[in-house]
Amino acid sequence: WEICSGKRFFREAATHAIDVKVSPDGRLLAASFHDRKIRVWDLASGRDVKDFDFSKLEWDLGTTCIAFSPRGDQLAFLCGDGFLVWD
Repeated sequence: WEICSGKRFFREAATHAIDVKVSPDGRLLAASFHDRKIRVWDLASGRDVKDFDFSKLEWDLGTTCIAFSPRGDQLAFLCGDGFLVWD
């Protein structure tokens, strides 16, 4: 939601979010969901930057949390017994 106008900015109704993070520079919003997907949006435009869909993988990738690097140029996903990093 935009605080000043009360207008809904993003809509993700398919499933509930597990974790939501804003990049250190405030440009990106990343969210992980119960359906084993991670989405990244550009906050200025509201457009998708990247979608990660882990639902079709055979190994269990229950993504529990996400984190941006201090510079905001990488996004890490904690999943199962390991982690993945997107540049």
